Amino acid sequence: MFSRKSLLILSTALSAIPGAALAQNATPQEQPADAGEIVVTAQRREQALSNVGMSISAIGGEQLKTRNFSEPSDLAKLVPGLSVSDSGFSTPIYTLRGVGINEPSIGSSSSVAIYVDEVPLAYPVMTQGAALDLQRVEVLKGPQGTLYGQNSTGGAINYIANKPGERFEAGISATLGRFMRGNVEAFVSGPVSSTLKARVAVRGSFGDNWQRSMSRDDSLGQVRNFSGRVITDWEPSDRFRMTFNVNGWIDRSDTVAPQLVAVFPGNSFNIDRNLVVLDTVNTSSCSSPAGRLPGCPINARTGARITTATDPVIARPALLPGRQARLADWDTGQDFDRNDKFLQGSVRAQWMIDDTLTLTSITSYSYLKRRQNSEFDGTAVSENLRHLQRGSIKSFAQEVRLSADFSGVHWLLGANYGHDRTNDDVTQYLRNGSATQNIVGLRSTGGEVFARQRIENWAVFTNIDAELTDRLSLSAGLRLSQDTRKFRGCGAPLDAGSAQAYTALINVFRAGAGLAPIPVIQPGQCYSVYTTPALQAKDTAGLPLLTPGFANRKLEQDNVPWNLNLNYKPTPSSLLYARVSRGFKAGNFSTLNTLDHVAYNPVVQEQLTAYELGGRLRMGRTFSLEVAAFRYDYIDKQLRARIFVGPPFGNINSQDSIPKSRLKGFEASVTLRPLEGLTLTGSGTYIKSEILRYIGQTVDGILQDQAGSPFNFTPKYSVNGDISYVRPLSASVNGFMGANVAYRSRTSAVFSPPGTPQPNLEPFKIDAYTLVDGQLGLEAADGRWKAFVWGKNIFDKYYVTNVIRVSDVIVRFPGMPATYGATVSFKF
Repeated sequence: MFSRKSLLILSTALSAIPGAALAQNATPQEQPADAGEIVVTAQRREQALSNVGMSISAIGGEQLKTRNFSEPSDLAKLVPGLSVSDSGFSTPIYTLRGVGINEPSIGSSSSVAIYVDEVPLAYPVMTQGAALDLQRVEVLKGPQGTLYGQNSTGGAINYIANKPGERFEAGISATLGRFMRGNVEAFVSGPVSSTLKARVAVRGSFGDNWQRSMSRDDSLGQVRNFSGRVITDWEPSDRFRMTFNVNGWIDRSDTVAPQLVAVFPGNSFNIDRNLVVLDTVNTSSCSSPAGRLPGCPINARTGARITTATDPVIARPALLPGRQARLADWDTGQDFDRNDKFLQGSVRAQWMIDDTLTLTSITSYSYLKRRQNSEFDGTAVSENLRHLQRGSIKSFAQEVRLSADFSGVHWLLGANYGHDRTNDDVTQYLRNGSATQNIVGLRSTGGEVFARQRIENWAVFTNIDAELTDRLSLSAGLRLSQDTRKFRGCGAPLDAGSAQAYTALINVFRAGAGLAPIPVIQPGQCYSVYTTPALQAKDTAGLPLLTPGFANRKLEQDNVPWNLNLNYKPTPSSLLYARVSRGFKAGNFSTLNTLDHVAYNPVVQEQLTAYELGGRLRMGRTFSLEVAAFRYDYIDKQLRARIFVGPPFGNINSQDSIPKSRLKGFEASVTLRPLEGLTLTGSGTYIKSEILRYIGQTVDGILQDQAGSPFNFTPKYSVNGDISYVRPLSASVNGFMGANVAYRSRTSAVFSPPGTPQPNLEPFKIDAYTLVDGQLGLEAADGRWKAFVWGKNIFDKYYVTNVIRVSDVIVRFPGMPATYGATVSFKF
């Protein structure tokens, strides 16, 4: 691993190289930006994009490098209809064409499946290092369950890594920008022997703090991570090949502190109107033998005058971030950093049995370990609301498939198996928040949640492409899947004081049921409250009613994803297609902190049926057009929500399902090359999302008919524009420039039914925003070096990726402010 000083020295040294650049060697599968035709592997084989009957966004590796693509959130700027939000736990939330779930638990899979060279990254938390040394990225829109498995109701993202070449090459690249953020990336590739080739790629990233405290001289936001990948290709004969891939990353960067939006309820303390902040004050003078004295502080939650020295109160108005992305606040004396690590190994074996049959096997094992400390209330109040998350994932996947090509038919038959183990432990500190409740006269200062899942799934699948005529073809796919999840989890008191409070509460319930009291439970000892003896005995392996212990649940479901495509080619470079497909996302257990056993209930699998009409037209290198119209019918859409469980707990956080909902939309993308070296690209997506049937609670606990509400995190309009121009300045040097615009219309982090005014939903709105990036530089005509300056969000637009309610506050996660810098790179 590079030390930060080494990285800075290397960055400075490379800056002295006149116009150095890292130009990746174009493999046969990667086409130049202006070649007009693109080759993709969306259907598990190489095909010209103009022959694939589905909506696909494909971005080449050089374009990704020029745009400084380094993390999943950058992809949202390149693909209309895609959003990548911050969950608050450093776990990205992927939403494609409105299909996604805002669920931060480590063991929760995404509605958008993620792969690197067809090897699954089964959980979003694993995807951080996927952007290393890429040949291209393919984003497949709509259900992809037949070839890419369950959980891909929204689509699939396949990162294609650069592979070892036939000749030796090496390259190095360095970037340095605002906040001293940058990275050094290098690769070495070439033959090791006549049958063995290898490629090694590494990247180290660094950066200073970018967030500033509002209450003191303090800062947050350091970047410290390293990622690497080793790929070896062994080809002992022209009919057999094995590819070994070992990759991983280490991240010790700071977590992001959210910005305080409001003290709940938000209509009284909206951050943009009546600026407030929580603070702890000494109020001992507010008590006297005669009772409360006038002029003492008021508790923001209850309206009562403060009589203790530790209650949070509303104080110091105007000490809030407003719309300044860099301002925030967090607990003093805490290291808000990560200690996350990921390692994956995979083996891909391909045997050409004869000229028509090919057998492929892909085996992978992934391991992730996480420990991170996160600020959650956006204030300087010590331990008002802080989360410590520890977890791990062990994921094994095996796929075997047989493909055949004969007489205009491509047929594929396969099976896969997966076995995962996930652990997700969250400690929630609530020592000084208004969520520190009095429980039968005692105070609870926090709690822990333990969640274990054992997930096993298997499937058999088939897909066929058949040429009916020279211009007409039919494609169909089917998968039979089964998913079994076993859950073991509980809540636990944080310390001795909390243990006494929860023990007293449980004993109140036991007394009501005619049971003897239990001894004081210990910190870290499991508890949950059941209302019936039969359910408690079933879930906790026979324990009597209201006896502390682990809850055990099981969810077993099967499904049948399918797709049907009809493709018509009016000309060799155009395509019209009609596609109908159905996908499923498996049910899931979540990590939720509550006493009530209902929180351990799983959410059932969701089903999405998609109808799409589209087409592509290409006129050489000068003009290309893609359009698609689609409709999605959703059943049991998964979401994290609040539900009412009755006394004594009332509203609790839980998982829920929307019985019926729908999306309709239209996409278009056009590319023009009117002059040599000039490329103009524009793309846009329109989505109308609507809940058709669902009665659920709002964030402020109002049970309401949500019919008519649009989906959260789903802008109605997404527009991308791109201009790039390359001009020879001499026989050996080219100049280039580019500008990129990404617009996203207004959306919300929660449901907001029309015609139902709710002041408390106002803080959850995510305003429309436009981000502009740009590049200007020089490159060698032979592609050996490149040097350029760049800017991201160059107009310093304030924008938000997520807004959440946590206990008694509402917080939001801002996007990065303007950043700028320089990149130099060189290929040997």
